[in-house]
Amino acid sequence: KRFSIKQSIDYSRTHRWNITGIGTGFMLLLMIPLVGWATAPTLGTIAATISTIEETGQKVSMKD
Repeated sequence: KRFSIKQSIDYSRTHRWNITGIGTGFMLLLMIPLVGWATAPTLGTIAATISTIEETGQKVSMKD
């Protein structure tokens, strides 16, 4: 999205609970030995991306 620093801070403050929920899920997955270490980064990135796209109303093109 290319937020400026101020926009990033404002977004983080506005969506604090959403960010906390994704981080909690990420940390809980990391507690699972081996499987969690392999899947947590991927699932955390996917969850954060989907959440941000839904919140910003951004359109996604799969052509690239």
